[in-house]
Amino acid sequence: MFNLCASGLGPRNIAKELEKRKIVRPSVYRFESTGIKIQDTNLAERYSWSTKTVVGILENEVYLGHTVNCKSTTISYKDKTKVKIPKEEQIRFENTHEAIIDKETWDIVQNVRAGRRRITKTGIISKFSGLLFCGDCGARMTFNSARKLKPENYYFMCASYRRHKAGDCTTAHRIRESVLEEIVREEINEAIFRARENKEEFIKCITSRTQADNDRRLFEKQSTLTRLQIRSEEINKIFRKLYEDNALGRIPQEQYDILSESYTKELSEIKEKIPYLEQEIQSIKDETVGVSKFLYLADKYVYIEELTPEIIRTFISKILIYDKGKDEPKEIEIYFTNIGKI
Repeated sequence: MFNLCASGLGPRNIAKELEKRKIVRPSVYRFESTGIKIQDTNLAERYSWSTKTVVGILENEVYLGHTVNCKSTTISYKDKTKVKIPKEEQIRFENTHEAIIDKETWDIVQNVRAGRRRITKTGIISKFSGLLFCGDCGARMTFNSARKLKPENYYFMCASYRRHKAGDCTTAHRIRESVLEEIVREEINEAIFRARENKEEFIKCITSRTQADNDRRLFEKQSTLTRLQIRSEEINKIFRKLYEDNALGRIPQEQYDILSESYTKELSEIKEKIPYLEQEIQSIKDETVGVSKFLYLADKYVYIEELTPEIIRTFISKILIYDKGKDEPKEIEIYFTNIGKI
């Protein structure tokens, strides 16, 4: 299951693949092994996996060898309704038992989950999906694989430009997947070569980015995150007030609809940006210990002839595409896992 996710499949497609392979789902397996039947378990549907079950397994640290306690609680001794406890408040014990998933695979899967994306209408998923962003506006790059296109002409385009609304990106940032693949493969191999050729020089190059620079980047990202979180709370308060005013007839229905649509769009955009900001903040924090991890990967892979989704997510955390216009060449920034931009 973890390998399927690392290869780029989402929970829904993983569930379909498990059903296709006739893998017995957990609740049925438990009943057949112990005789304990979970409520609403349909024993006739032995291989019918739900996406919720798949997600629960992919995000469960027990497979990494860790134990996490206090993940939920009840509202009170009278009200037994279960509520989730925030991750930072849960009690975590590392290496309590033998892991069945190695840390490298686990990290790849979590990166894939953080960048989860929609499947195209043709059912094709790019090996780069979830990793590409517009360098000028920050929006995701959407993958286009229309049936009339040949595979070598599949391309990415800025999602903001594609909307064609006022204030959106003014250039397409269009880049073919095949071109991007060749560029990324060359960059990864170049980085591997530099790391293996002269490790001391490579370490010096990566760590030359001063702590002050990392602190500045971290401050900027955290400030932006805090601003978005505050604005999200403000919009929720506005929604409550709007609903009340509309219910009491203080504002016309037409005005309510216009304001509601505007705030809903803004809140949706904020919710989309927050996970990526949190991921970038964590990446900056991880860079201080990332060089040794990259050196390990360089020794492991040596030279890459063909890019797979697993290899891409092992080495790459994100890719930014810049586009200044028709007559200007596109600029591509590749951020490596653990060490950032070289």
